[in-house]
Amino acid sequence: AVKIAWKKLEEGCSIEAAKSFCEPWMLNEMMKWK
Repeated sequence: AVKIAWKKLEEGCSIEAAKSFCEPWMLNEMMKWK
């Protein structure tokens, strides 16, 4: 799920769209990694 959300973000999708693929806390962690 994280890989899908990451790919969508890289393609220009919004954070809201990425939230549909994984939990909001996962997105927060991904932003720390980037």
